[in-house]
Amino acid sequence: MAKKLRPARLARFDVAQANESVSRRECTPHTRKAILEELMSWSGDITPSRPKIYWLNGMAGTGKTTIAYTFCQRLKEQNMLAGSFFCSRAIDECRHVNRIVPTIVYALANNKRLRLLMPIVDALESDPDLADTTDLQRQFMTLMHGPLQSIVTSLPTAPIIIIDALDECSDPLRVYNLLATIFRHASSLPFKLFITSRPETELFGYPRDQLHHLYFLHDVEEKIILGDITLYLDNELLWDSWATQSAREESIVSRKDIDVIAQRARNLFIYAATVVKYVKDPKPYLSRRRLRQLVDTDLQAPSKLSMAPLDALYAQILQDCYDGLEEDEQAVMVDILRAVVTVLVPLTIGSIAGLLNVSETDAWDQLQSIRSVIYISDRDRNGKIFPLHGSFPDFITTLERSESFFLDPPTSHLRLASQCLNLIMNAWKNSPGHIPLNLFHSESPERDERLQYACLYWASHVASCQTNTTSDKPWSQLHHFLNVHILHWVEYLLHLDQLQVAVASLISVERAISSSNPELLLRIIDARRFIVESFQVISDHPEELYRSTLLWLPTASPIRATYFTPMQHQFPKVTKGCRDMWDACEKIMQGHTAFVNSVAFSPDGSHVVSGSQDKTVRIWNAVTGAEEQQLDGHTDWVNSVAFAPDGTHIASGSDDMMIRIWNAVTGEEVQRMEGHTSDVNCVIYSPDGMNLASGSSDYTVRSWNAATGAEKHIMEGHNSFVYSVAFSPAGTHIVSGSEDNTVRIWSTVTGAENLILEGHIACVKSVAYSPDGMHVVSGSHDNTIRIWNTVAGAEECTIKCPISAINERVRSVAYSPDGTHVVSGSMDYIVRVWDSATGREEQKMEGHVAGVRYVVYSPDATHLVSGSDDHTVRIWNAVPVPGADKHTSINHTMDVDSVAYSPDGMHVVSGSKDSTVRIWNAATGAEEQQMEGPTVWATAVAYSPDGTHVVSGYRDATVRIWNVATGKTEQKFEGQEESICCVAYSPDGNHVVSGSYVVM
Repeated sequence: MAKKLRPARLARFDVAQANESVSRRECTPHTRKAILEELMSWSGDITPSRPKIYWLNGMAGTGKTTIAYTFCQRLKEQNMLAGSFFCSRAIDECRHVNRIVPTIVYALANNKRLRLLMPIVDALESDPDLADTTDLQRQFMTLMHGPLQSIVTSLPTAPIIIIDALDECSDPLRVYNLLATIFRHASSLPFKLFITSRPETELFGYPRDQLHHLYFLHDVEEKIILGDITLYLDNELLWDSWATQSAREESIVSRKDIDVIAQRARNLFIYAATVVKYVKDPKPYLSRRRLRQLVDTDLQAPSKLSMAPLDALYAQILQDCYDGLEEDEQAVMVDILRAVVTVLVPLTIGSIAGLLNVSETDAWDQLQSIRSVIYISDRDRNGKIFPLHGSFPDFITTLERSESFFLDPPTSHLRLASQCLNLIMNAWKNSPGHIPLNLFHSESPERDERLQYACLYWASHVASCQTNTTSDKPWSQLHHFLNVHILHWVEYLLHLDQLQVAVASLISVERAISSSNPELLLRIIDARRFIVESFQVISDHPEELYRSTLLWLPTASPIRATYFTPMQHQFPKVTKGCRDMWDACEKIMQGHTAFVNSVAFSPDGSHVVSGSQDKTVRIWNAVTGAEEQQLDGHTDWVNSVAFAPDGTHIASGSDDMMIRIWNAVTGEEVQRMEGHTSDVNCVIYSPDGMNLASGSSDYTVRSWNAATGAEKHIMEGHNSFVYSVAFSPAGTHIVSGSEDNTVRIWSTVTGAENLILEGHIACVKSVAYSPDGMHVVSGSHDNTIRIWNTVAGAEECTIKCPISAINERVRSVAYSPDGTHVVSGSMDYIVRVWDSATGREEQKMEGHVAGVRYVVYSPDATHLVSGSDDHTVRIWNAVPVPGADKHTSINHTMDVDSVAYSPDGMHVVSGSKDSTVRIWNAATGAEEQQMEGPTVWATAVAYSPDGTHVVSGYRDATVRIWNVATGKTEQKFEGQEESICCVAYSPDGNHVVSGSYVVM
């Protein structure tokens, strides 16, 4: 059972009793009496009609986890606790929402009173993937709801399940979907659910009538909280044996001291708990000094919700830590603190010291002085190090709160990015880049926690540091990493079964670099394209990473030049079909069996949804191109699909006259909207996600309440089919395009028609608002794209698309997120990008083999997605690759006969009939060196393996060696009788071979 469910052991409430790394405890006796009495009353209430969900909400430090722990303990004593899951961002297994249900189900199976073992075993045997599925609804209904439903009537009271600190889960979207599933079945739940979270946890979208209580812990009467905190301090400081070190010594803490500390804590139990950890030191003199500093420091009376007392406490703890340290020791302490609050998963002290390149003993000693805010195991140096409470990282990374102790997050990420890259490069410094590490056949991945962390998270740190930093260290390190270890890194991730991390990492770095470093950006894009294109091959056949995948790279690929060139003699030569450069199309997603009518990106750009004439809606991974879900239900063509702004739902419109709403994670159909009397041609969410708009062949535009499915307005005015609708950015208007050749604008408040835009001479197939709401773009079968001013109601620009032998009708238009460009898809198979101000065509993307029906930008404007009559969905790079048009910069005065890349892909050498050999920057196209030899044609050129020299051949039968840095001739070879046609270096660079024409 444990093997199948893989429960998160550390998420169980009482594991803290046996594991010192988990910091949970009961409330101090006689504190929190009111809330605990209310919870016990609710848990024992057997009234069927009473709501079964209790939500305890409180700001950081108000004691939610301690209350949840105490509630668990009392329920356990009364044999009422069915299961618990205490979330924690500091513990890896406790921060993944998909572990919640399996962990609770494991507890249910082991609860002898409930007798659920066999029903759960049966469920797992009939569906072995339940424990690991991303379909949280199926997991919840099959493993929890079903088994409990079968036995709940035989129980005197409903079992209680407790989930603490939901805000600490790493995936808010999946949290939302799990809770939405639970709330959807709230009236029939066979158990009661107690939840705790911070106020910032999304509470909207759940029916409040299903909540027994939404309890705001930080709003509890101050007098009650003050009494509880005073009692806690009395218990920990005044009555504890520590308080008096011997019978002859006076007490360290007085009643007045307790009252001062309690008053300053206000409603923050974490303040009181931190004071206790800080003051309770084995050395009495240190305890007295710390207590006096705290109590005697004047602090203005804070408001009830103020963090000022806690901030002052944290500042004093840090000042106490820094006092007495030399300058270099303080620097080490700051680096350690940066690492502890910035690392993306907790690490051991050895791994932190290794990342920082400091002595483990020094790091361990330094951390002892901040035990009151950082968890450090007393017994095990291999234990994870992490902040005891989330309020400490909040404090130290907020300038207004921490002041002189402030640690700038971008700087911290910059340091860690650099340290991760250094660690990776040092780990493999003796391994040539094109030689495998031979991990493929080893039994298990390397267990070096530091190396694993560096490989998994270096890119996240790069993406989180500001790129306008004065230090260029990460960029130079990245250049070296890409030149030497990119394949090793991919191999290592493959061995960890984390290849998807490679793609996600490079995407995040690509976005961070943007256009600030074009040479580096070119290398990153090249690496990403290589991994994405080879993803399936190297997943199935890892050995091909260093072999066939390199063989088919574009000839201009820096990775090909860097990693394939040194060993190309070992492989067959591709004589035809090898691309010169990466084309714009990055992924082709195949699966639909008919025309693809509509496509859309998810708000975070991670997924694409498509609707087809094969009656299906499909969800695709935008990174890998893999189909993840097929949504069946429509009984006719699916004409339109749209993601909700929060990414949780998908709307689809069909020829079956239905609008359907689907859960974007589970694929479950959650709602139908009926009312149209003919085909639904288009559907779109409002910017706030509260409403939907649709257009139909019944000539109407309609608006709907997205939550209830209720129809709000029927907008009549068009006298033919409505093909496209879009909301204005403010959500106050809807624009529509129709078979009647018009574009119309409607009020979302009244449903009234506000404006008619006329000018097209054929049906309008697509409309969209500009991001500022000032313009509308429309695409028509009259082969034009028109941009309209929505204020003046006038046409501002007409773009006439090129006329081709193929049907040239414009089927789809969309604005870029910044409004500077418009993209169009036409029946001539082409996707085009236009300047929205001038109407000039800026990009043309070819690859579809049938008409393009729909095209739209990704949220970050880096990509486009298109759907076509060729049954495919394609993702295109919307940002021209740096260096893609570099050939336009090569300005020889006569024909160029030969070109070659440098081994690192950073430069190109060319030989021309103008007698010159020239070196060019591969990213910018700029000429960097011109080498003049004999006044005859330079017929052949090649780089040395180390890139320091170039060999050239000439029509006068001579061969010359040039120093790339100086541009000077170093050697000249003569002996052949006819013009040189080809030259090349040996792999070790010690020899040159030349070929000559033969006179017959």
